[in-house]
Amino acid sequence: MACPAETKPVFEFALATGIRIGRILSLRWDQIDIQNRIIFLTRKSTKKEPHTLPLSEWALDIIQSKPRHLKSPFVFCRLDGEPFKDLRQGFKNALKRAGLDPTIRIHDLRHTYDTWLHANGTPTAIVKDMMGQKTLTMASHYNQSSHETMLHFANKITRPAEKYANHIANNHQK
Repeated sequence: MACPAETKPVFEFALATGIRIGRILSLRWDQIDIQNRIIFLTRKSTKKEPHTLPLSEWALDIIQSKPRHLKSPFVFCRLDGEPFKDLRQGFKNALKRAGLDPTIRIHDLRHTYDTWLHANGTPTAIVKDMMGQKTLTMASHYNQSSHETMLHFANKITRPAEKYANHIANNHQK
């Protein structure tokens, strides 16, 4: 990644968890249970409902490999312990250095995580919970299946005659 070492873990964590960048920047150590591999968040609603996420191996590696600032409650902070404010310009600069499309937004990291979950066969109801969305409609808003993923599932549908022939052949072998 063409990001500075100080901000690279932030962007990687966004890809590894699908958490919005603002939530990542305000994430505190008391919201992380490393032993049980849980991230504790609250939904941005008037009720402030709790929302937990699994701490995947990748996300855990990111957290454990970065130095912890002893005077800061934030998981991701500047070297002086102060919280990051706005990483958009740094993200744009990293895209430019990497030769990537300059129209990519930080929020697209969240979309990428969602797409990866779907591409790996994660049921939509679980994706909804992992993305912290209240409805399946919201969960489907993020999903953008790749051609390869759609082709994979399309090829699971075969001609009825083949299925029927296989069924007959299997029943006669018994």
